[in-house]
Amino acid sequence: MATWEPEDSYRKSWNRQHRGLLIFLLDQSGSMRQPVQIGNRQYTNGEMATLALNDLIVSVINNTPIDSQTGRLKDYCDLLVLGYGNQVTPLLDNRQGAPASIKDLAENPIGRRPVLVEKYDRVQGKKVQVQEMQPFWINYTADSTKTEMAKALQRAYRVVQDWLQADLRRRQSFPPIVINITDGAHNGEGDPIEAAKSIRRLYTDDGHVLLFSCHLTSNSTSHLVFPRDAQVISRNVSNADEREWAVNLFEMSSEIPATMAKRARESFNAGLPDGARGFIYNANPADLIDFLSWGTRPSQNFER
Repeated sequence: MATWEPEDSYRKSWNRQHRGLLIFLLDQSGSMRQPVQIGNRQYTNGEMATLALNDLIVSVINNTPIDSQTGRLKDYCDLLVLGYGNQVTPLLDNRQGAPASIKDLAENPIGRRPVLVEKYDRVQGKKVQVQEMQPFWINYTADSTKTEMAKALQRAYRVVQDWLQADLRRRQSFPPIVINITDGAHNGEGDPIEAAKSIRRLYTDDGHVLLFSCHLTSNSTSHLVFPRDAQVISRNVSNADEREWAVNLFEMSSEIPATMAKRARESFNAGLPDGARGFIYNANPADLIDFLSWGTRPSQNFER
C-alpha cells in the first residue's frame, strides 16, 4: 500500500493553531575554539555561533505578535537547541530536552548581557550605536574530542516525531526546520547522512521537514553558498578530506523550497539554480547571521 506524502507547497504561516518548530544543532567539539575576527574583537567559532543563536532567539521574540488580551506573546513557535560533542546535550535549561515555546523563552532567560545595537537618533539624524542589556539563553562551551553529529540528528528526529504526534493540528503546520551548525567532520558513532535523510522523510501536510547546514570557518577559502550538486563542491574544494565532508553536508541538506528562494537570493545577493541545497560551506560570521535569519522564517512568517 502506497504511503501518502505531501506536495511540498511550503506556504503555511505560523499561528496558534498551526505552530512552528525550530531545532538548532550546535557543534561543541574542541575544534570550535578556532579564532574568528568580528570587527575589532576576536571570538572563537563556538562563541560566534552561540552569540548568533542568542540573537536569533531575541529576533524571533521581537517579531512574535503580542496577545492583546493577555499581554503575553502569542504561542506561534517552539524552539530547541541541542549541543553535540562527546554527547548530545539540550542547551535550553528550562525544558529538559523538549522544545520550549517562544513565549516561555521570552519570560525565562538565564541572564542578560550588554550588547551594542544600532538605533536611529532623531537629534543627530542618523543611526548610532548604543549599549543595551539583552537576554540570553545559551552559554558557550567547546571542549569535546568527539563530534557526535549522527547522534544529534537522531535526537532531532525523535523530537520532531514526538512534536508532530503531540497535537494533530501540527500536521497542518509549516514543517519543522532543523539547522545544523558545525565547523568540521563527524567523528562519532552512526551515519549522519542516513540520520539526516530520516529527518527529511518526516512531513506535515505542507511539506517535508527542512534540514539546512552551515559550515563555519576561520578563513574564506572555498566559500560556497547554496550549491546545487556535488560536482560544484568537487571543483571548488581542493583538499580531499575537506571535499569529502563538504559533500556529506551537501547530501544531508534539503533543497530550498520555491517559497523561500526569493529571500535566499536577497539575503546573499546570489543566484539560486533549481535544486540548490540549504547549505553554506566555509561561512563567515556575516554568513551565519544571514543564514539563521533566512533559514528560520517560513514562507509567510506569522499570521497577526
